[in-house]
Amino acid sequence: MIISRAMRLAVYGACAFLTLAATRGAGPVAASIVPHLAVGHDGSHNIVVRFTIDPQWHLYWSNPGDSGIAPTVKLTLPAGWTASEPIFPRPQVFGTSKDRTYGYSSSLDLLVPVTAAAGDTATSIAVTASIEWMTCKGSVCVFGKFDGPAQVSTQAVPIAGLSIVRAYPSKLPPSISTTFEGMLTAPTLVISAAASAGIEGMRFIPDSVAGIEFLDGTGPMIAKISGERVAIRIPFAVHLADAVDGPPRLRGLLLTGSKDSDSTYRIDLALPDVPAKAK
Repeated sequence: MIISRAMRLAVYGACAFLTLAATRGAGPVAASIVPHLAVGHDGSHNIVVRFTIDPQWHLYWSNPGDSGIAPTVKLTLPAGWTASEPIFPRPQVFGTSKDRTYGYSSSLDLLVPVTAAAGDTATSIAVTASIEWMTCKGSVCVFGKFDGPAQVSTQAVPIAGLSIVRAYPSKLPPSISTTFEGMLTAPTLVISAAASAGIEGMRFIPDSVAGIEFLDGTGPMIAKISGERVAIRIPFAVHLADAVDGPPRLRGLLLTGSKDSDSTYRIDLALPDVPAKAK
């Protein structure tokens, strides 16, 4: 079950909560804006929000898992510039099968794709950021916040130059296929590849989407070898009444290998027209 923000707050109600101003050296996490744009593998230009995390503390992925809250970023940009939703890199897996969470230790660089105003040739732009997060260490969790301005050079550098080597999600290669089975009764997403393709340790971690319920919980769902193919079978239910932002899409990350830098692929699929599961 994907846990709502309200439920996560209830889970952490017994923990010690503090609200901290995020300045260098205050609290277990410090946030800042990297002073130059970064170029993604797809050619996109991104503002980089950098978190420095004290030892034994961690932040959360866009879907925290069984508990936690993901960081949020709001940017005020010059007239004509636009920003998209942040892109989270490949997360680490914390906890046990009974309390699984996804997140980051040591540091985190969030990419916020931006589009320049038409005809803008400025060599730098003024950015104002409002950033909030929850960070935890054992049973102690604190909220942090950063509000402040930054000057960002538009002379972009490759994302490979960021502080820590973590894979950012890319499109699925042709060697990996996605199909749906049993859509009218028990919908299942099947992600598969040839066993000879050298794709090792495939795992799927779901993102939280209103209207989609992953029946195997928060994952990760692990691939199994069947004949000449390796596949992950992911049962889910569709609750159209909960899909407040339009038709739900099935989203998540396909992880390969075990290292932070190993290839990571974005799953983002429109669903066939199926009835919502009765509650």
